[in-house]
Amino acid sequence: MKAPFFTVGSLLRDYLKQWVESQARNAFALRTPSRWKYFRHLLDFLLTYGEIMTPRHQAYNYIRAFAVLFLGYHHLYVLDDVRMKRKQVFTSLVGQSLAPEKEKAFAAKG
Repeated sequence: MKAPFFTVGSLLRDYLKQWVESQARNAFALRTPSRWKYFRHLLDFLLTYGEIMTPRHQAYNYIRAFAVLFLGYHHLYVLDDVRMKRKQVFTSLVGQSLAPEKEKAFAAKG
């Protein structure tokens, strides 16, 4: 008979780890963490949830973790703003390049 791939101890340990991380996130709202403390928190988050993230999502979260060392807790939003502006520029460029093709296809249909 095969043993189950999990045990009660492992489930309890994983639950407690997630609970501790959620408590830390809630505590950050009350008291601003230092750059190193928040950096360690983001890395622990990646170690806990990295298995269910796509490689692209993992890479972005690693970038955020290292960016917090330079930007700090209160200015980390700058990285997100830069990413969103880059995404908007890229999608607008792609949209502009596709517009003439759509017009040609519409004209070809008559």
